[in-house]
Amino acid sequence: QCLVHRSCRNCSLAGGGVHIEPRYRQFPQLTRAQVIRGEALSGFMWFWILWHLWHSSDMVLGHFPYPDPAAWTDEELGIPPDDEE
Repeated sequence: QCLVHRSCRNCSLAGGGVHIEPRYRQFPQLTRAQVIRGEALSGFMWFWILWHLWHSSDMVLGHFPYPDPAAWTDEELGIPPDDEE
């Protein structure tokens, strides 16, 4: 046996089987610290998104006012005049 195998009691050689037991369709066991860290990071992410959406919405919605479709003329829309057949 090799020295690495003697020092690692939970390890197995590559040809000797599975290194880590598979967890098929099982949720990982999260610690309380991982849950709190995940909640804090996701809370900060949503704060960041909503803060910047509120204070600099032009980055998302655009810098120019939306045009009024009622002000467009028939010529601009490509509609021929009524007297033309």
